[in-house]
Amino acid sequence: MKKSHLIVILLLLSLILPIKVDAADLKLTYKEKTGVSYVKSKFDEQYIFSSYDNSGKMDGILVSSKSEEYSSDDILLEKYSLDGKLLYKKSAKELYSDFTVNADYIESDNQYGYTVKGESDLLISVTNVNTGEEVFKKQYSGNKSEAMMHSFKSYDNNGVHDGYLVLIISDSSDLGVNPGEILVKYDLKGNLVWQKNSDSFSTNFNILYYNVDGKMDSFIGWGCGDLVSFGRYYLNSEESWDVTSKISCDDPFGISFSYNKSGDVDGIILAGDIVNESGERIGNLIKYDLNGKEVSRYEYNQPSMYTGVISSKNTDGTYDGYIVTGISDEGTIILKYDYTGKIVWKDVYSSTELIKFKLLENFDTNERFNGYLLYGYSYNFSVYRKNDNSLNCYPTFRKLGVKKVDVESDNKIVVAKYTYEMFDVKKETSDEGTISVDEKAYPGDTVKVKVTPKDGYVLKRIVVMDESGKEIEVSDDGTFIMPAGKVTVTAIYNKIINPDTTSACYIVLGIVLVISISTLIVNKKNRESE
Repeated sequence: MKKSHLIVILLLLSLILPIKVDAADLKLTYKEKTGVSYVKSKFDEQYIFSSYDNSGKMDGILVSSKSEEYSSDDILLEKYSLDGKLLYKKSAKELYSDFTVNADYIESDNQYGYTVKGESDLLISVTNVNTGEEVFKKQYSGNKSEAMMHSFKSYDNNGVHDGYLVLIISDSSDLGVNPGEILVKYDLKGNLVWQKNSDSFSTNFNILYYNVDGKMDSFIGWGCGDLVSFGRYYLNSEESWDVTSKISCDDPFGISFSYNKSGDVDGIILAGDIVNESGERIGNLIKYDLNGKEVSRYEYNQPSMYTGVISSKNTDGTYDGYIVTGISDEGTIILKYDYTGKIVWKDVYSSTELIKFKLLENFDTNERFNGYLLYGYSYNFSVYRKNDNSLNCYPTFRKLGVKKVDVESDNKIVVAKYTYEMFDVKKETSDEGTISVDEKAYPGDTVKVKVTPKDGYVLKRIVVMDESGKEIEVSDDGTFIMPAGKVTVTAIYNKIINPDTTSACYIVLGIVLVISISTLIVNKKNRESE
């Protein structure tokens, strides 16, 4: 092959994008300060849950705050749709003034007239406090033990009371959901509408449940002294362990399971701050294996504290590192680490607000993972000023060089989302056929194109172009890999020539030729005979 021909081929191949496409960076797509003012003396518990409609399909986010001493004017429950729209707000009076939910433990047969199915069951009852009437009483039971954590009214998207939500902890393996935290919905008559594994975050209670083959093997629990201590506690053995980390308990910290690239739990990730020799607090990300041994440690390069951590993954479900929230002298930050400890992505959420964010996975309207939900409390501070000693009660903030304006008067619950961006898939219209394809896709998605030619046409090929005009490879089955940008899909057709019509034309042409040739022959013979 001539060198010039080879160069031409390579140039043509360079116009087609490679199949592998890296996922786009996360982007801040939603943020909201809720109506709940956070003051520790008022709200003792705050929870955030995924919300579901009556068919069990995820439809939003619930933010609930509860206190033993509350004002009926305080907003204690808010629901947001998956696209961030506030659907309703409910006050303490609406939530708790007219009913109570009790959960009695059933530990022996015939107790309360019920038969125990597991080691202990729950007898959940709802009572109207105004009339004393028992609305319903239901036994919730598995083959192990259950306990109730939290309960409140549920509402439809129009804000109409339609039942009750109960958060339960269970180590049973026969409930149809994984052991751990389970959010259960009952309708107004006590019928079980759905039960879902909860990805809740609570300010005063949080445990990592480690399940093996659908059974709870152990759980990770933690506590605070001067430093964060945590341990793994087995349900059926004496092999439990606990360790004391170097992470400070003076400030918020984050803890979660670590997942490897195959999606298996391979350790525990702890994020917080460590005081260095200069007295500065430095954000640290520490990984431990499942036996409590420190595997690796990575630190930020300036005064900071980390407040939350979660394993990072893409929209196709593959894990690739860790997402960390924190506070530094830049403000509130969110970082992405790869598995080597390198920071591969960073965003400053706010340079003027300090927010102690925690992290949960977020999902789009098709219940597909698409990023992260951030949930925390906003503290009002003025512009940065170094060496300010006015924050005697808040040493970390003083070390970060910020000036206190007010700590209690306007502290708000903040909900924000960082999600992977979807890009448009534009299809060209034609009189020769129609194209069916999703209108949007995430980078790295396998997108299927279906072409239906109209009568008289056949598909020749599908052409997909990116924003710069480069052609993207399309497989024989009509699929392509979505890049990090919009694309245009075009179909090229060939017109069909009717074989019956073609045959008839050739027959007529043949007859004409035969007649013409015969006429020539006859004429020639006539001339020869003359």
